[in-house]
Amino acid sequence: MHTTHQYVVGAVHTQTIEGFWSIFKRSIVGSYHKVSAKYMPLSIAECQFKYNNRDNANIFGVVIQDAEAQKLATASGSWDIRQKTINPA
Repeated sequence: MHTTHQYVVGAVHTQTIEGFWSIFKRSIVGSYHKVSAKYMPLSIAECQFKYNNRDNANIFGVVIQDAEAQKLATASGSWDIRQKTINPA
């Protein structure tokens, strides 16, 4: 997008993804210090959730609701975190 001098398309800015990766890199340096390739998708997903809910005053409530939904889902089968699917028991 930079080569075509197109920096904004609707609500999508090049600064949006650059800001996200900046926050992600800071979370590794500040909190995790080191992330293995095995757990990188989970670390990115966590940062993605935080970034997408940065203006949500009830972010903790959302986390609790999601945890309860996953608990109910896993009661009827196994939860595959990588596929985000439920495998029937």
